[in-house]
Amino acid sequence: MKRVPRQDPGGLREADILGKLRIPGIPVLYDVETDSNYHYIVMEYLDGDSVSARAERCGFSADEVLRYGIDLCRILTALHSFEPVPILYLDLQPENLMICGGRLWLVDFGCAMTPEMAGRESRRYGTPGFAAPELLSGGTVDVRTDIYGLGAVLRFMCTGKAPAGPEPEGGTASRHNPRLEETIRACLREKREERPESVSGVLDALSEIRSGQQAGNKPSLQAAVCGSRRGIGVTRMCLAIADYAAARGLSCIVKERSSSRALEKMARRTVPDRFGVCHTGTVRILPEYGPSVSLPAPDCSLLVTDCGDSPERALEAGADLVLLICGTEAWDESDASEAVRFLSHCRNLRVLFRGAPEDFRPVLPEDLAGVACFRLPEGNGKAAGKERKALLDELFRGLLPEPAPGTGWSFKALRRPGPGRFKGLFAGER
Repeated sequence: MKRVPRQDPGGLREADILGKLRIPGIPVLYDVETDSNYHYIVMEYLDGDSVSARAERCGFSADEVLRYGIDLCRILTALHSFEPVPILYLDLQPENLMICGGRLWLVDFGCAMTPEMAGRESRRYGTPGFAAPELLSGGTVDVRTDIYGLGAVLRFMCTGKAPAGPEPEGGTASRHNPRLEETIRACLREKREERPESVSGVLDALSEIRSGQQAGNKPSLQAAVCGSRRGIGVTRMCLAIADYAAARGLSCIVKERSSSRALEKMARRTVPDRFGVCHTGTVRILPEYGPSVSLPAPDCSLLVTDCGDSPERALEAGADLVLLICGTEAWDESDASEAVRFLSHCRNLRVLFRGAPEDFRPVLPEDLAGVACFRLPEGNGKAAGKERKALLDELFRGLLPEPAPGTGWSFKALRRPGPGRFKGLFAGER
C-alpha cells in the first residue's frame, strides 16, 4: 500500500496509469482509498528482493544480466507501445526493480507519464547516476530516455555501481561479454539521438547474445512441464513426451527438477553414463544431482524438464516450450489461475486442463485471454491414445522436425478452444 499526500497534484497519476495496465512484470492495482490527508494506492504484493539488494548480497551472473535485461526490455516495449497512448517510465533504477519467483518486476510508477504529459510537466525527477542527461536538464524526453535508464541498470547489474556516464574501455561489464558492453554503451550515449531508437532493438541484441552463449551446450529444443498442484500428472506427461519423441526418431532426455524424485526412483537400479544419464527401457533420465556435481551437457534433440508443482522452476529453465497442467475441479481454480498468471509471459506457454470432458472450454480472465489452452485427454484406450498423440502433434508443431512419411503421426489435431473474455478461469462449460 502506497500513501500519497492529497495536496500532491500528481498523487493519483500512478494509480491512473496502473489502473490501465495488465502487463506481465507490472503489479496489479487493486484499489484506491482516500481520507482527509492521504490517498492510499493498494497494489499487488511482491515477495522478493530489489535489484540493488540482490547486487549487494550476491551479484548477478552474466546469464542473469541478460535474462533480467530481456525481461525489462519486454516490459518497456509493452509500455512504449501501449494503446491508445504510450507510457514513459522515466525512473529506471535498481530500487524500482524487483526479482520475484525468478523474473523481473517493474514497480513504483510515480514518475511515469505519457509523452504529452512529459512535454508540459515543469517538475522533473530522476535518480542521480541512472537518469538520462535530458531528464535532469529539462530537455525533451522520449523512449530513448528510458533506454538510457535501461543501459544504466544493465551496467549496475554488471558492476554493482551506478554509472556516472559511459565506463572506460575494459570496464567490469566487458568481462561478462564484449557484445553486452557494446550494447550498454550504445544505451548510455549522452546525446539522445545517438542511442537505439527503440527498446525492441536492445531486446533483439540481448536475445542474440544470450542465444549465442547457450548455443554451445543447448539441445535442439527444450520443454519444461509443471503443474498447478502436486499429483496432477507432470511426470506422466514428461514420459509421454519422451515416447512421442522416440516414435519420431528423436533423441530425448527427461531431466528431473521435481521434489517428488519419481524419475530418480525409476532410474535407481541403472548405472548412469558419463553424462549422468540413466537409461531405463526406452527412456533416458537425467536425475537431479545437486549444485555440487558438474557434468558435461548430454547430446539430445529434445530435453524435457520435469518441474513438478513449481512454475518457478519452469520459468528458470528458459525452455522453448512451457506446458502447465491444471485441474478442472472447483478447488483447482485459485492455484491454476495463479500459475497461469505467473507464467503468462513465457515464450510458447501452453495450458493443459486435465480431467475435462470433451465439451469443456476453459475461459481465462480477460488479461490472459491470449494464452493457448488445450484439453488433456485421459484414459488408456485406443481413442485416448490417438487424442494424446494428436495433442502432442499440435503442441510441438513447428518446433520439432516433421516426421518422415509413413511413421503414422497423421491423426487429426484437437481443435484449440478460442480464448474467452470472461472474468472466471472456469466460466466455460464443464
